[in-house]
Amino acid sequence: MPDKPVATEGSAVTLTCTAMPPGWPAPQYRWFRISTDGQNTIIATGTKYTIANANLGTEGVYNCQATNELGPGEIASVDLEVHQPPNFKYKLKPLETKRVGDPNFSVSCSAKGKPKPMVKWLKDDEELTADVNMFEVKTEDRDNGNGAVSVQSVLKFNGRARPNGNELLPSDRGFILVPLRMRLKKSESAMHLKIEPASTNSNNQPHHMNVDRQNSYGYDPITHGGYGAVDDYAPYPHITTQSNHGDDYMRNSNNPSRQDYCSDSYAAVHKPKKRIEQHI
Repeated sequence: MPDKPVATEGSAVTLTCTAMPPGWPAPQYRWFRISTDGQNTIIATGTKYTIANANLGTEGVYNCQATNELGPGEIASVDLEVHQPPNFKYKLKPLETKRVGDPNFSVSCSAKGKPKPMVKWLKDDEELTADVNMFEVKTEDRDNGNGAVSVQSVLKFNGRARPNGNELLPSDRGFILVPLRMRLKKSESAMHLKIEPASTNSNNQPHHMNVDRQNSYGYDPITHGGYGAVDDYAPYPHITTQSNHGDDYMRNSNNPSRQDYCSDSYAAVHKPKKRIEQHI
């Protein structure tokens, strides 16, 4: 066994001790730990010691000693390290609906684990990084003891390329994902961000434009273009994740549904039924 074996929290781990050469008569084995006051505490006998449910409290040094009628042998020690799979303290909302021009929008999540969880933000499978033009990412760590770390990360939709530096754009719509992974353990949190047309003014018209209210088409105030009939269905993404063993699986029921996706007016891309008239 390595001098510092690693177990995963919640799993079983077995420590094995053997004397080489074993000596004669056959030796007896005892396992013990040294308490904080320096006293030896016997925890088991035999060549094997099994911890049924490893946790951060079972981490530390375990000692084994073989003894026969001729006396005790040398003490062998092993330092067990326990890792805590990353998991979310709180997740993203499965569905968030905002409007074009909404200011100061941000999303956040918090995770803990040992070693420190690595948090990254994905949008439509593309990683989002701190970008002075479009996004701000702020991540803070907190030591929980025993090597476990809590991480809180905030994604802000702020940047120089945004109207007034902080307003949402139609292009912000999509699927936001925060994946966490350690060995074969993985966890993820997902949000479907829907962006609806800008709010209307007193004449029941969207800001920044004049549009024939008879049509039912989405409108992009940035490109001044139509996006097709709102009530038509659009292609929607089928997201799968592949494990280390090659098995694909759909994300759980907390993830956005097809109905949620197709109700996004900016997602409805279909053959136009009516002409959009812009009055300049």
